[in-house]
Amino acid sequence: MATEILSPKSRAEVRRKLREIIGSFREEIGTPPTLGEFLEIVGLAVPLASDDIEASPGTFHFDAKVDGKRYRSGRDSQVAELNDKAFVDVSSLVAFFGGQVRAVHGHAASPNELASAILEVLQGEDISFDDVRGASVSSLVATASKPVAKPKLGDIVAIPVGNSGYRMAVVIAQNRFGIAIGLLGDATVIPRVGKISPEVAQRFIYTDDQLIAKGMWIIVGHNDNLLNLFPSDPEIYHGPEPIFPSVQLGEFGAAETASGAMRQITKSEAEEVGLLNSSYRQLFVSTYLHQLMVDESSSANEALLLSPWQP
Repeated sequence: MATEILSPKSRAEVRRKLREIIGSFREEIGTPPTLGEFLEIVGLAVPLASDDIEASPGTFHFDAKVDGKRYRSGRDSQVAELNDKAFVDVSSLVAFFGGQVRAVHGHAASPNELASAILEVLQGEDISFDDVRGASVSSLVATASKPVAKPKLGDIVAIPVGNSGYRMAVVIAQNRFGIAIGLLGDATVIPRVGKISPEVAQRFIYTDDQLIAKGMWIIVGHNDNLLNLFPSDPEIYHGPEPIFPSVQLGEFGAAETASGAMRQITKSEAEEVGLLNSSYRQLFVSTYLHQLMVDESSSANEALLLSPWQP
């Protein structure tokens, strides 16, 4: 892009902010970010619902060249250890770049127009990462990920929920009941899962993969370790009314795994999942589940508390 996006004054201000972000990374992790770690943060922090940035069905990936050669980081990424502040700060910068592209060109920024604006800032003599100087970054190319037709176990899913950000989930099972997703923490402004702990695991829900295939639910990563936070064969529940004459469901109902194992449940468990008041659903169609997550009413919150299992 021949036309510079940022004015000298704006470029100086953004570089000052970038130095602060690099300093915050160093304080939190103990070392400045590599160029690769910074670009990883940028890819996750690109706003996916901005009028100033072209709509994308997924996250962005940035490839750089340093002194004309393709860049490769020399160490394992530590981005997963960061709290959300770095991502929020970078997201604000990227949103600013998108606004500047629109101001100069009159349209939403394409991935590579965004990359060109970011490159303008990186190439300052006062910008330095742990492995390369910003001035040595000779090119930056951005690509947007494409929808994933069939998710895999361990895939991390970001579900847009309007202005409140995203609900994060992990695919924990695919079986005759459908796809089970495990919900991870509360709504977040950045589509990422931070440090892994049992506390982030909430409830699991059976649904379908329709919105994943369409790219509305976004695959933003993969982490098999998250599977350890949820059961490998999530159960569905049956009310006490017999489904077949030969199946004994018990006085208060039963739980069944996809492998066919059946166990009778107590009254308290039946009450918790909503069997006794008929509010329990074995499966949520993804379009309906999405609407429940977007809806901020108390009834939507209650509907998501449909499995009694907790870590």
